[in-house]
Amino acid sequence: MIDQPSNNDPQLLPADPRAGWAQASRDLAMSGEAGLEWPDFANIGDVELQW
Repeated sequence: MIDQPSNNDPQLLPADPRAGWAQASRDLAMSGEAGLEWPDFANIGDVELQW
């Protein structure tokens, strides 16, 4: 989420907006909470997809 300032100043993003995501993903996987949130929610053709 980026806060929108009320003036006309340009938005400044962090140098690496994804910093820390890799470690957070590893931590999530190690916690056992990395499963699908809605495993029964599918789209037509999902069976044919290969990951």
